Amino acid sequence: TDTNFVPASKIASGKVTLSWNNVPGAVSYNIYFDRAAKLTKLSGYRILNVSNPITVTDLALGKTYYFGIAVVGGSGESGILSEQSYTVTDKDGLINYGVLTPESPKATTPPQAAGPQVGVQPIPSPQAAGIRRWAL
Repeated sequence: TDTNFVPASKIASGKVTLSWNNVPGAVSYNIYFDRAAKLTKLSGYRILNVSNPITVTDLALGKTYYFGIAVVGGSGESGILSEQSYTVTDKDGLINYGVLTPESPKATTPPQAAGPQVGVQPIPSPQAAGIRRWAL
């Protein structure tokens, strides 16, 4: 057998197409992905300013990836929406998110307790409190 032979299905593998319903007022979208679940904006990979749909390539066969979309609008970027997983096979993958519903930041008011309010303050370092350690 020819050891340099690669089936055509292997050449086209390792990719997934992400699609969604466009959000009114969206300027663009950012894609976040990683091999670990529970995506954050500080971990994994980010693809900026994408349009719908997008195909992510060069994914490792047999590995699971987690994808999320953030909507970018006039007031900034939403949180990561609707995390979905995909295990890469030798076939083209598709994740259809459908409707994305970014939440607007909500102002919250802490509940008011009856009676005096007691707060917890951080303890200052001894140096900040004016306490000095003397070497003998």
